[in-house]
Formats: sequence, structure tokens, C-alpha cells
Amino acid sequence: MTLRKTFYALTAAGLFGVFVAGCGGGSYGTNPPPPPNPHEVLLTDSAAGIQAFSIDSSGMLTALASTPDSDLSRFITGNMLTAASGKFLLVTDSTGTNIKVFSVNQNTGGLTPVSGSPFAIGGAGSGSLAMDSSGKYLYAPYQTGVAAFSFNSSTGTLSPLANSPFSDGSSPFAGAVDPSGKLFYTTGSTVQTGLSVYALNSSTGALTAVAGSPFATPLSTGPYNLVVAPAGGTVYATVPSNNAVLGMSINPMSGTPSPVAGSPFSAVDTDMFLGLDPAGKFLYTCNEGNGTISAFTVNAASGTLTPIAGTPFGFSNCNTTVAVDPSGKYLYAANPGGNSITGFSIDATTGVLTMLTGSPFPAPDATLITIATLH
Repeated sequence: MTLRKTFYALTAAGLFGVFVAGCGGGSYGTNPPPPPNPHEVLLTDSAAGIQAFSIDSSGMLTALASTPDSDLSRFITGNMLTAASGKFLLVTDSTGTNIKVFSVNQNTGGLTPVSGSPFAIGGAGSGSLAMDSSGKYLYAPYQTGVAAFSFNSSTGTLSPLANSPFSDGSSPFAGAVDPSGKLFYTTGSTVQTGLSVYALNSSTGALTAVAGSPFATPLSTGPYNLVVAPAGGTVYATVPSNNAVLGMSINPMSGTPSPVAGSPFSAVDTDMFLGLDPAGKFLYTCNEGNGTISAFTVNAASGTLTPIAGTPFGFSNCNTTVAVDPSGKYLYAANPGGNSITGFSIDATTGVLTMLTGSPFPAPDATLITIATLH
């Protein structure tokens, strides 16, 4: 199976301005405009660049700024992320050798490369980006290890950390930081069937492989994309060749993973991509084979996944990425073949998906999706 083919996406939104005329002594003054209200934007990439959409209170998408860029990553384990409360957007290029960093105009969503961008990773094959919970360090798994950088939240610039890249001998795919800020995970290994676990030094950003890493996972084929439960300590990863989702519980002291009860969990038709709602109650996978979305409830105590009634949802709606908005009310699925993004409302009690009125929304060649709150 061809492992990598990615996608990426980018940013923006919001506009407001007001002036107040003074009265009394015959002079007029202009007060500074108030800051824009926080608002959600969906960012999606294509072969031609990045398109931003606003998300209104009903989940509807409205096209905003478009940023041309024909050199964006489209690896199958790729992602893009925003940082510093939506001030910056970070993506890799088409070969996975550089990280592009853009400042985001909070009113128009326009993107401007920051000084020094793009920043060299040190090798090829990166697509996945992950930032620690403090926003100080950025990690980019690539063919021979994990490149690590300090991130300047004022300027958006990246500086390689000492002794980067870090490696346990694996050839990593995707990466994610535990919300505790103490552990970093990657899928893939030298035999492409493992999960790597690193201790993360919060003072320096350095990574140290825990004893035993990389760890073999229960299936004979490798996990790809992964997410970490918001409370930390549980990692979920897709295994497309087995139409399954792995659940791994992480020992907080040793970092050693062990399968959660019932893992692996059955999904359908090449479940490539997955996403959690912000509360960690529901997990969704994008099933590339038929475009459906598998849905599970998450047992917060055990990590066990239980299929939601009616799963899978949709058909020919999701070929690449699935993402839940920060409010947890809506899920969006990218379908580049259909040149569209499909939006669903999420039942807050059951996790059931219902397609939004007006969906799918036109989005030429939409692949990767990320959703951010801009200010």
C-alpha cells in the first residue's frame, strides 16, 4: 500500500471596525477599534493553495481568503496546525523537507510568510507536525527521526534544537504530543508496525526514547495516523490495512504502552484518518474506501471504544481528513474527488452525525482540514 500522499490546509477570517465620534467641545475623536470577536475558521489545502472558510453558528461554511501555493505537503500522514492563538499557520512543503510558516491576518485570513520561512527539517518525508502544550516546541517526524524546533510565538520563526533529530531507530510516520507535555508519540518503526514513545523535556524540548521503544503493536501491519485523548494517557491510531483502530494505554511513569480493553476496534473500508471531539467523548474515522465515517463513544476510564448507533455515517463524503471544530458541535470531512467538504452536526449526547443543510460545500480538491479559533 502506498503510505503517503497528503494534504494540507490554511487559514483565516473575521472583520470588524467601528469609530466613535466625540461631542461636546466641538472636537471629534476616534477610539481604537475593538479586537475582532473570536470566530472559527476552517482551512483546507488543495493542489493550488489554501482556502479559508468561516463557520457560522449553524455550522455553515462561507469562503474567505484564498492563498495560492502549489508546493504544499500531501502526505497521507500529514497535517497542518495553527499556533499562538491563530496568529501563525505551519505546514510542510511537497517533499517534506521544509516547514512553511505564515502569519495570519486576523481580519482577512490572508497569509504572509514569516522571516526565514521556509525552515529546513534536515531530511525528506515529513508531513506530520505537532506542537507541545506550552506552544514552545514543534516536532516534525520524517524518514530518519524527529526534527525538533523551538517556536517563537511573537515572530513565528523556528530554531532547531540541540541534538535534533531525535530517534529510537524508527522510520516514523505521524506524531503527537501528550497533553501532559511529558511524552511524545510516533507511529511507524523500522518494520512499520510500531509505536514509539519519547520522554519530552519541558525545559529544553529534547526527546529521549523510553526503555523498550519502539514497541510492537498487536497487528501485523502498521498504524498510521494517531490522536491522543484530551486527558492524556491514551493513544488511538488507525491501521488501514486491517480496517481497525488501535487503542493504547500509556503508563505515565515508564511510557510503556499496552492495549486498552477490546483493542483493536473494527472500522470499515480503509480507515485512514481519525479525530476526537474536544471533550474526548467521541472518536471518528474517515474511511477512504467508501467515503463513510465510523463513529465511536470513548470510555474515559478504560479507553474502550463502542460503535455509535447508525455508524458508519454518510457515503462518498470523506476520502481524506475528518476534523471536529473546537466547540465540539460540528464535524467536517474532506472529499477531494468530489471537490467538496461535508459538514455534520454532532449530537452532544450520543455522538450521532446529521448532515448539515446546504452540505456538502464546494471546495475544489479539498484534502487536509484544520479548524482554528481566530481572535
